[in-house]
Amino acid sequence: MQNLCKEKEKARGRWFLLLLGCLFSINAMMAQPDVNPKNITYQCKNEQLSKALRQVERLSGYYKIQFAYEDVGKYTVSVTLKDVTVQTALSELLQNTDLNYEIDNRFIHVFRVAAERKLKQSLSGSVNGQVVDEHGEPLIGVTVRVLGTNEGTITDLNGNFSLSSGDKKSVKLLLSYIGKNDKEVTASSGKSLKVIMVDDSQLLSEVVVTGYQTLSRERSAGSYGIIKGDAVSSKIGLTGSIIQSLEGLATGLSVNMSEGADKYIIRGITSVYSNRSPLFVVDGMPLEEEQVETLLNGNDIENVTLLKDATAASIWGSQAANGVVVITTKKGQKSNKTHVSYDGSFTYIGKPDYGYMKMMDGATFMKNAQEVFDLYSEVYDYDYVSTTATSYGSDPFVLPHERYMYAYKMGEISMEERDAALARLAAQDGRKSYEDNFMSDKWMPRHTISLSGGTDKQNFYVSLGYIGEQGTLKDMNNRFTFNIKQNFNLTPWLKWDYTVNGVYGSLNKKVEPWTYTAIYRDLPYATFYDENGEAVDWAVYYVADAKREKAEELTNIDTGFFPVDDFNSSSSKQISTNLRVNTGLTFSLLKGLRYETRYQYSRFHTKTETFLPQETYAVREERLQATDANTLECVLPAKGGHFTLDNGLVTDWTFRNQLTYDGDFQDGKHQITALLGTELREYVNTTYNSFVRGYDMQTMLGTDYDIYALRNYISNPVYGESNGFSYRYFSQGEIMRRYFSLYGNAAYTFDHKYVLNASLRMDQSNLFGSDPDTQYKPIWSVGLAWKISEERFMDRYDWLNSLTLRATYGFAGNSPDPGMGGKYDILSATSSPWFEESGYDISTPANDKLTWEKTRTYNLGFDLSVLNHRLDVTLDYYDKKTTDLIAPMSLNPTSGWAMAVGNIGSVSNKGLEISVNSHNIKSKDFHWYSILTFSQNKSKVIKLEVEDVNSSNLMQKSVGYREGYPTGPLFSYRYAGLDAEGLPQAYNKEGELISGDDLYTLDEDDEVYSGILRCLDQPVCLQRLGAFIHVCL
Repeated sequence: MQNLCKEKEKARGRWFLLLLGCLFSINAMMAQPDVNPKNITYQCKNEQLSKALRQVERLSGYYKIQFAYEDVGKYTVSVTLKDVTVQTALSELLQNTDLNYEIDNRFIHVFRVAAERKLKQSLSGSVNGQVVDEHGEPLIGVTVRVLGTNEGTITDLNGNFSLSSGDKKSVKLLLSYIGKNDKEVTASSGKSLKVIMVDDSQLLSEVVVTGYQTLSRERSAGSYGIIKGDAVSSKIGLTGSIIQSLEGLATGLSVNMSEGADKYIIRGITSVYSNRSPLFVVDGMPLEEEQVETLLNGNDIENVTLLKDATAASIWGSQAANGVVVITTKKGQKSNKTHVSYDGSFTYIGKPDYGYMKMMDGATFMKNAQEVFDLYSEVYDYDYVSTTATSYGSDPFVLPHERYMYAYKMGEISMEERDAALARLAAQDGRKSYEDNFMSDKWMPRHTISLSGGTDKQNFYVSLGYIGEQGTLKDMNNRFTFNIKQNFNLTPWLKWDYTVNGVYGSLNKKVEPWTYTAIYRDLPYATFYDENGEAVDWAVYYVADAKREKAEELTNIDTGFFPVDDFNSSSSKQISTNLRVNTGLTFSLLKGLRYETRYQYSRFHTKTETFLPQETYAVREERLQATDANTLECVLPAKGGHFTLDNGLVTDWTFRNQLTYDGDFQDGKHQITALLGTELREYVNTTYNSFVRGYDMQTMLGTDYDIYALRNYISNPVYGESNGFSYRYFSQGEIMRRYFSLYGNAAYTFDHKYVLNASLRMDQSNLFGSDPDTQYKPIWSVGLAWKISEERFMDRYDWLNSLTLRATYGFAGNSPDPGMGGKYDILSATSSPWFEESGYDISTPANDKLTWEKTRTYNLGFDLSVLNHRLDVTLDYYDKKTTDLIAPMSLNPTSGWAMAVGNIGSVSNKGLEISVNSHNIKSKDFHWYSILTFSQNKSKVIKLEVEDVNSSNLMQKSVGYREGYPTGPLFSYRYAGLDAEGLPQAYNKEGELISGDDLYTLDEDDEVYSGILRCLDQPVCLQRLGAFIHVCL
């Protein structure tokens, strides 16, 4: 033990030294390129005005200038401009012409001015005012135009403007500005006006956040899905889940909340045995999916970006094959005062409707049960059934409806008495009885209050939230959240930011005292109370009456089972405390060159206490199973219940150093953004489990007993079987993942038309084998984009705002799950009643060749924006091929193991995605936009050495994976109906009719592919059409 501790201390020392080394290494910060227009430096002499306007457009790096050649063709200009704004440059170019301009978002319209315009300037009436943003800061260069005329101006450095109103007492003005919503106001002559303009969230969403950098969408060739925060917050009140709320808002993301299924899949299933969930990133740092849901408040989200293809996601290396979900939280804005906002909602959902399961009702069940009984009761008589164990319990017994059938068959009751008894059972609705006694209506209240503000030196965002959820099983979940985010400009060359998230949660629920599924499904008449309101003893569904009577006579322990009483007397309480701290320093080294060091630490602790009182059936049944029928001695405590304490602690830290360059040359003709960095991450999940028998909730003490006596079988228990005891009162487990990564990324744009992206990353992890070929495998990608709309030959199409073609190719990876392989054998503790001491078992043999799954992706797509950005269309076609699939593989038995985990196959996913976003109505008081998404994905297992088969019944079976078919295929024999005796028939591969016992001679060659078993996993041959409509009043 001492040697082991020393080795751990040495390992910690090595990691600490490595951490210090990375701290002083030169790496980089998140690139946040300036997407604002650049100032203009330009000189020309006797240049055609049209060419001069095009040059200003290119130098701005932002605007697109639209004009008619017949309007500008007659003018030539000579100007010398040095570091001036676009507005100043245009004023100089147009000063001796009959032309004016108007700014509409990113578009500048140059138009002719009517001759009457100059006459109006001499009239005495005027309107004036100031334009500010939502935080009270002046807006420079806002276009202010009198509606119905060509009269207009722009605001000055202080946001002020002045316009002639002629002889009118009031005029209507239209104000427009980049990144802000247009605004109409009525201005009175001679009175000063103050106008507040708010952000246009659609334009602001055209920024791509990868977690390592922030880029203008125009400078990336990758495939992204960008979702605005208000779209998430408007849906989260209905779903209760941040990530589930993303469904339908972006293509490629599939959400499946079915039990046991993959909840979130991006562009199909790329793994058959390892992790299939996307990587989740919050404010540039990775987090686990369950951490995102429990830590964040949906109202604090600024935007969400889905990284779908190789160019977008490969920067995340061996964790990115399943896609990446990047979440950015809100931050404060510069303002002279603190802004307070409140968001609240209440959602009522009710109970789930299980009618879609289409199970038999009581009458149909009883009819079929009678037919089966008439067919088989001669073979399975009462003596056989009453002495043979059933699937419902370990002891033989006869079900209630069968008792009446056998009683009639044996002449104990008449047919009328049998039919009347069966009719009473058929009239009982057990499923409704379950819903009435164990289920509750679901409802969710949510409240959030936030404060934000800032100055030139700092800004802040603070929120407090409450999220409640009354579940459908009488459980109540309460979460209280807080979020603090602050940014400081310490010096002109140094910035510091930090974010702190915290959550306190409590979950109170009851414990279902049995596995109800089989009875719920097979016995629709099984109610909990009879027609007189008396509780029904459910032991009748588990143990024969004679067995129960004898057990009670010997032990004086009641064998009755009343599920509702047990449910209401049990308790389970979970307390969770979660914390995340994210902080970073940014140094401006040279012009365009910045360095960032960033660290994130998160801690998630969960404590669950579960108690079953001694009166519950589970506790009483266990005592009966531990009582010897010969000696009547019980090794378990006579009093007290079962108490279970589960503690889970997850710690996760990430340390990153990054160097970023962002610059341009030749007046913006060449734009370059590049980054280089290293990253360290460690994730540790530790669980502690304690179990106590004979526990008293008042004294909080358990009762001592001979725990080691449970090792030995009780050969003749008075009840059931005795080999299922848990004699461990404490257990502990740990899962650790470590990564060390080197990465780089570059984006180059030429002449605002042609884009080249490239990235490279190498990972080292304790999850891979130690062979050098498995560590530091390079993951790379390249992408190209052509902005066709920026070409000269597209100038004539005024309705076309943007058209871009994209093509990308590259690789991403998927790490093995912990415990699948490595340099050493993986041991697991084991014990047996045949040995006094515990020992170790080699659960997984060493495999230093195990490597991560590699996914090759190419993507072709285009982005189209028309009608002044009111309609946006994106289309992507992708082809993904995953090789080195991780799965169990057969070994030579002489090696000592029959199976081991290895890289054994490949799978492909191909699909089409279409997204249409439209701004239907946009006015001062009414805003209506729609999102329409279509996704199609088809998967195919190309190669697999091991086949996973699960036989559903005689006529069909599901195959998890089979070469040449999608994942989760369903195979069956060709059904030929029923024969004269009501037995199923099928065709073999030769087309011959097979029935009766001959059906068991059918084999794999006789099977036919019958589609996909969708309930196993997220659909892998998927067509999804989603729509989202949002209206703001």
